[in-house]
Amino acid sequence: MPENGATRHEHTDRVPYRAWAAGGYCTLTPGDVTDNSYVDNWISGGEREHGWKVDEVDYDGHNATDLAIKMCEERNNPDFCVEIAQTCAGQNLAVKGFRELLLQGRVVLEENPLLLWCLGNAIEVQNNFGDVKLNKKHKDDSQRIDPVAGGFNALARVLVKRQAPVDLSRALERKDFSL
Repeated sequence: MPENGATRHEHTDRVPYRAWAAGGYCTLTPGDVTDNSYVDNWISGGEREHGWKVDEVDYDGHNATDLAIKMCEERNNPDFCVEIAQTCAGQNLAVKGFRELLLQGRVVLEENPLLLWCLGNAIEVQNNFGDVKLNKKHKDDSQRIDPVAGGFNALARVLVKRQAPVDLSRALERKDFSL
């Protein structure tokens, strides 16, 4: 969230963003608008300074496409950034996967007031095919779900990668292949 908008958003959203930032639960970016170069520099800095191995960056295409293009160009890798569709089809695997992990007791939620607030603002929306996505309780409400949606974007990619198709050509070339 832009630092200069935090006070205004505290009034409209009725939550303490500045206190959450001071507690390390979120980052307020400099200025009046979201600074995508700040995000890019934060990721690059983590790679350099902390040895992060970033294989890809997953993003919601709303207002982040320019950042994704820049990051792909900087790394000379057109597949570095992956847009996650914010539709039932795009979110179905992650939402159902999270629900399953939660029911199995395999989800650990640290005491993070921002994340817990956002989880409380989120609901499942189902389409005619039975696919679900995450949504705000009220579309025009200021009750945000962004950190939760970001986590679900990452989970969607993890689950898709687990279900990656087998390369039949490679399988046929293996010595242990049989029918």
